[in-house]
Amino acid sequence: MSFSSWFKKVFIGTGSFPISGQERLSPSDIIKSDHIAVNEWFVTIDLRDALPLTEQPIIWLPHTPESGSMDPVMDFGHNALYVWAANKTDERSLLDWLWTQEVGNVVVYRIPADVSQPAIAYNAHRIIKKGIDAEGRYYFFKGDNNSVQDPWKIREESLKYLCIGILY
Repeated sequence: MSFSSWFKKVFIGTGSFPISGQERLSPSDIIKSDHIAVNEWFVTIDLRDALPLTEQPIIWLPHTPESGSMDPVMDFGHNALYVWAANKTDERSLLDWLWTQEVGNVVVYRIPADVSQPAIAYNAHRIIKKGIDAEGRYYFFKGDNNSVQDPWKIREESLKYLCIGILY
């Protein structure tokens, strides 16, 4: 089969990639290409229109810890770029925006089982399901490399940061 035939079959005809044949959860397209500027040695990301925020967001750029749960997307030492709202009004807007997105975004959340523990524990995993019950909105998460989803129903107040990019 020629490259041209293969390309048409994969990307035009069937719409699926021949290796796995299944679409995987992906994050929302938060940062549009016209919000990224490359100038010599610098890359600038303009977040002003990317998210529903009125103030400059809190930006967090930690190194990914060694857990393996998000391999191969995020591995030990990778720099994930996270943002969150700087005030309660923007937080409500961001939570409402996140609720309207398809599942697939990576979010840092506080693990509920550790609320009573002296050390606070967090996970950075992908949203795989969402729902509403008598207590309000909730999310279920899963590490990409984990065989099962995280066991907790995560409420909005436990969401801490939204991943908007990963630097390798």
